[in-house]
Amino acid sequence: MSPYFTYFTVFHRRTRKLEKTLVSANKIVVPANLDRLLTPALRLLIQQLPFWRWFGIGIAILIMYGPVVGRHIDHNGWRYLILPLIGPPLTALYYNFKPPNPYARSSARMEGLEGYDRKDAKAAQLVTIFRSRAARVATWRAALNISMIEFAAMAILLLGCLVNADVQWTFSSYWLWQGFIGCCLGSFIAVSSDLFAWVLRTWIESAHT
Repeated sequence: MSPYFTYFTVFHRRTRKLEKTLVSANKIVVPANLDRLLTPALRLLIQQLPFWRWFGIGIAILIMYGPVVGRHIDHNGWRYLILPLIGPPLTALYYNFKPPNPYARSSARMEGLEGYDRKDAKAAQLVTIFRSRAARVATWRAALNISMIEFAAMAILLLGCLVNADVQWTFSSYWLWQGFIGCCLGSFIAVSSDLFAWVLRTWIESAHT
């Protein structure tokens, strides 16, 4: 048997084990009396909770890094260091002014749950938690956490570019706006995942008290 095949097999098994560990650690168990109030979007989030967080972070880092081939390669040091400090806080600021309401979205309409927070006490409690001060604190905590992860990743990538002497330190960057939009989009997904996970856990815990 090829040593490369053996290495790949061991690596694959360890990756699957780590994935199962992450899923188990982040798993949210929803009681039956609350499960009926979940919209399709909330149910999808619960089923793939670790994925959305890291998917968002990965999207932000990948787009912030910029093109790697062609004549528009743009490794800009200021973009790498500043954008991670802007994207996640913008998401937190957005949610501070507009807290989510899962029963005012199209996915709620699909399940016949649109406006259900005005009909069911438990559904109203979920919306109340989204609008609470504790949720705003959790949002800013998530934004800070995501921002630190993105900043650390971009700093490491920047060091790699510095080794190759391939870094620009100008505020005018070819990939500035694309990087900004990508950072905001990825950060929005990651921070939203953390916020919704916190709210759902708080909601479930309050149902047991």
